[in-house]
Amino acid sequence: MKNPELGSADDWDAVLIIIVRSVTMTLDKVAEIIAKTARCSVEDITPETKLEALGIDSLKSITVLFELEEVFDTEIPNECISSIITVKDILDKLETANC
Repeated sequence: MKNPELGSADDWDAVLIIIVRSVTMTLDKVAEIIAKTARCSVEDITPETKLEALGIDSLKSITVLFELEEVFDTEIPNECISSIITVKDILDKLETANC
């Protein structure tokens, strides 16, 4: 017997599509902001891309993070900055808003 609280497979598929779109939109926006600061192509940026490889030094990373905080209406604690090495690190910090 099905548990009606769990919903149908179609419901779960719809939820998964929403989550994937949200992650993709977040990555796209993060990549856009990084590309603007690094003066590179958005296509050069993947979650695995190291910020250093794009020419994002500590000063530029603060600029990027400030803009991301504004766009996503969140705060990334200053003590987290040194732990941000890749684009995925930024995505993780935006998702959890902590170190």
